[in-house]
Amino acid sequence: MENIEKLKKFVQDKCLKFGEFQLSNAGKSDFYIDGKQLTFDTEGAYLLAEIIHDRIKDLDVDAIGGIVLGSIPIAVSVSIFSLSKGKSISPFAVRKDIKSHGTQSAIEGSVKPGDKVVIVEDVVSTGGSVIESIKKVQEFGGKILLVISIVDRQKGGKEAIESTGCKYESLLTIDDLEIEIVRKDRQ
Repeated sequence: MENIEKLKKFVQDKCLKFGEFQLSNAGKSDFYIDGKQLTFDTEGAYLLAEIIHDRIKDLDVDAIGGIVLGSIPIAVSVSIFSLSKGKSISPFAVRKDIKSHGTQSAIEGSVKPGDKVVIVEDVVSTGGSVIESIKKVQEFGGKILLVISIVDRQKGGKEAIESTGCKYESLLTIDDLEIEIVRKDRQ
């Protein structure tokens, strides 16, 4: 539990922004969780990789990834960390839009049809991006074992993801972040 408390503090201190924000699901919010401040930070990425690896180490996982951009640094960090623990888990990326050149693939990386995968995301609100990943991975032939997010904003994403038949876990919820307490401390 110590690492989850470290993660919570990191998100509260470095990822939580206050103001007026447009969210990817077309909603608006007076706070924003900038997951990239965690996933593109060396210490934050390492902490996150350690936590996620601990959650999936007993699963027979071949690959980890999700939709571009939020999932990529998470997948790469967990992949590198997994190799240091003796089992290689390949990272992959799901394209939002397929390019008209190259392989024209929706899935990039060394993942293969039939591989058992974990889908990751930084922040989940309604679950739209994750569901897009789920559909593309299933069409590709991947077997989804688990979906993990850093933060669940508790805006229906958990229910939407689970309605696809996938198991979903978040490392933190919006309630865990104690938004109003952090807001008051910063005033």
